[in-house]
Amino acid sequence: MIQQQQTALFLALLMSVLALLSVAFAYQWQWLWAYKVLAFPGHLVLGLFSEEIDFWPKLALLTLSQFASIYLSAICLWPLGKKLFTKLQTIIHK
Repeated sequence: MIQQQQTALFLALLMSVLALLSVAFAYQWQWLWAYKVLAFPGHLVLGLFSEEIDFWPKLALLTLSQFASIYLSAICLWPLGKKLFTKLQTIIHK
């Protein structure tokens, strides 16, 4: 259980940092493809709000929703990944 939470927390932090970096790259060098791909979970939540939100609250919403969605996805999909991993191990070791 602890390993599951630590892994989910690590993935959520990593993807949140990548989303923030993609915002910076999209702003500086117009790398919009990286912004759209890496910050996709955050964009799902931002779609619920109007486009008239200022930059900083929008960035905070993007980061928090990115973190929450990745963390919850990792927690929910952990048992499935564990089952698949054990099945792959049994297939490989036969």
